[in-house]
Amino acid sequence: MFCTKCGNQVPDGSAVCPVCGAQLAAPQAAPQAAPVSPVAKAKAAGGKLNKKMLTIIGCAAAAVVVIIALILLLSGGPESVVKKYMKLQEELDEAQEVKNKKLNGDINDIKEDINDLTYKSKKAQKALKLLKDDEEKEADIKWEIDESETYDDDDAVFKGMKNLLEAAKATTKSFKKMAIVSVKVYDKNDKDKKQYLYFVVLKIDGNWYLYNEDPMSGKSIQDVANQFKSGSDKD
Repeated sequence: MFCTKCGNQVPDGSAVCPVCGAQLAAPQAAPQAAPVSPVAKAKAAGGKLNKKMLTIIGCAAAAVVVIIALILLLSGGPESVVKKYMKLQEELDEAQEVKNKKLNGDINDIKEDINDLTYKSKKAQKALKLLKDDEEKEADIKWEIDESETYDDDDAVFKGMKNLLEAAKATTKSFKKMAIVSVKVYDKNDKDKKQYLYFVVLKIDGNWYLYNEDPMSGKSIQDVANQFKSGSDKD
């Protein structure tokens, strides 16, 4: 360092110039950063950790959702197969109805106009007391899964189905289970009018498939199951 008065070089850190005796200013210490408390450090570290953890948790949650969706898609039970089939049948009926209306709409309208001119018209039939009010209500057909029963290789029902498949020259190694699902079909306007449809569903190579596209008739699931038991005696 140098003396600010005489300009001579003096030892660093000197308070007085050894040449002229002038007072020298004390060197300024370098500014220091404000101290950080342990709490602040913990908060700062915790904030970075939380963001990282949130990212990891978010990715893991997304992966779990995808896995669950795949499991539900690939391993739906026998009832889910029947539900899907019934819904597709509804869509098919609606599409057919739309098609028929487009093709036959004009013809049907003319026929209705002709019918209205005869005593068979609704208005005339009602006046003659030949048409009851409840007959005017259109059927509102609904359906719902009623119940289901599952059978494995220990059941005579399963063995009977296995024999049927083998009689059709099928290899039954991948055939693991079967189920019978009942569907209740009823008129929403008259719940006394109802019937039950029975579907046989087979689990083949981990997936469920309908055995019968046309439902079987019977008084109950047990009644339908007994129809397969008779074929189990061949084992």
